[in-house]
Amino acid sequence: MLCEKELKKRFELLIEKNLIDEKTLPLVNLGRHFFINNCWFVVGRNESEGKIIETFKGKFIEGVKGKPSIYYNKVSSKEFAQRLQEDFKKRGAKKYLREKL
Repeated sequence: MLCEKELKKRFELLIEKNLIDEKTLPLVNLGRHFFINNCWFVVGRNESEGKIIETFKGKFIEGVKGKPSIYYNKVSSKEFAQRLQEDFKKRGAKKYLREKL
């Protein structure tokens, strides 16, 4: 996995920010990843990824009515994650390309 450029970049940042542990490691290869306002977000691309995200112990926003499921790290607030979820539903991921991991 570390030979893939995108995953390598993602791992480097998440390790640097001390966001990877044995509980969050499986998230690295799942969904779309963003680092916004010093917060790590993992957004499910589809229903099956959303269901996997929702099994993680920690903070997540359940996907409902076409909104993606979102895992967010302990630094961020639930309100911020909910705004991101709503924005993804309205505008899609294009707005966040600069913050994509």
